[in-house]
Amino acid sequence: MELVNTILNYIAKNSDEEPRHYIGASSIGRPCVRSIWYSYQGAEEEPINPRSQVTFQIGKELESMILEYLKKSGIFIVSQGKFFQDSEVQEFQGHVDGVIVLPDESRAILEIKTAKDSSYNQFVKHGLKKWQEIYYSQLQAYMGMSGIHKGVILAINKNSSEMHEEWVEFNAPWYEWLKTLANTIKSSDNPPPKISDTASYFICKQCQFRRICHYA
Repeated sequence: MELVNTILNYIAKNSDEEPRHYIGASSIGRPCVRSIWYSYQGAEEEPINPRSQVTFQIGKELESMILEYLKKSGIFIVSQGKFFQDSEVQEFQGHVDGVIVLPDESRAILEIKTAKDSSYNQFVKHGLKKWQEIYYSQLQAYMGMSGIHKGVILAINKNSSEMHEEWVEFNAPWYEWLKTLANTIKSSDNPPPKISDTASYFICKQCQFRRICHYA
């Protein structure tokens, strides 16, 4: 009996990823707008391999663990998993990890991320926006949708268990740009230009819409 193959076969047959029929706050900052459009249109995605699914699940479990540590240490977290959407572009939506109640009774959006050692070190060295603009955009999207104009990203190093945080203020022009982008994606009947005409481009190689984009 092969335990590893049994696990991987089970995962391959029981993926719980549901297609999204909205423009997600977690995806609006992707470097390829065409991939966001494909996702919103419900285009067929290439299946995620079982090992990657395990990696994603480990990330989710670590995020849940950090949330529990925060709550047990006395941090008051409300609206865990709360749904937000833009009031004008209602297809622009997302679910936050949580909302922290600060000592002055104000609120802050909380997002928890996991990263391997090399990526985590880039966050510590360069800050959120330079590290992962997609995460910066996600946080700005939640702040804009919710009206809560303060946020924090807490990241955990999956190799060493180090943690690092960055507090972020609301960037209104950035949010307006994201909202305009979401509205453009929603309103377009045709896919935006490709980020590259070469399927071997590093972003395209990792994209679940690679086949339909380059070979259909």
